[in-house]
Amino acid sequence: MTSAKQLSRQQLEHAFQVFNQVSGQLTESYIQLQARIGELNLELAAARSERMRRLGEKERYAHRFAQLLDALPAAVVVLDENDRVEQFNPAANRLFDTIKLGDAWREIAAKSIVNDQQRDELTLGTGAVVSFTEQTLAPDPGRILLLLDMTETRQLQARAERQQRLGAMGQMAAQLAHQIRT
Repeated sequence: MTSAKQLSRQQLEHAFQVFNQVSGQLTESYIQLQARIGELNLELAAARSERMRRLGEKERYAHRFAQLLDALPAAVVVLDENDRVEQFNPAANRLFDTIKLGDAWREIAAKSIVNDQQRDELTLGTGAVVSFTEQTLAPDPGRILLLLDMTETRQLQARAERQQRLGAMGQMAAQLAHQIRT
């Protein structure tokens, strides 16, 4: 019986040593795991901070873009893949006073444009003459329309041509008067 007690005591001591060893390994693994969690938390915080910085930068660019779009003298209309108004600036609102988000461009054009005979110029029902260009938004679907009110420019050109014709007529009248006198 003493040998059984001794064997059981040796087994118990051995089991206790193994337990202590495994317990130490678990403690060490737990410490390493805690350290790794700390590292991952730092990486996550850095990634979150970088993402927030980029988001703030994108918001600043979007705000700057919106201000630029609002300040442009040209009308800008962004159409989606179904040719519906997705975005427009105040200049577009001045040219097409009934324009609203979601409107079909075809309907706006039918109500507003009276003459589209020239490829790059349109005449609106208000009498305004606008130059017209469009660009696809590739790779995204949709188009962007740029319309610049050329009414004043065309009026100035017509006035200059009239002045030139009147000047030519005056010169011709002066030459004719000179011819008559001589």
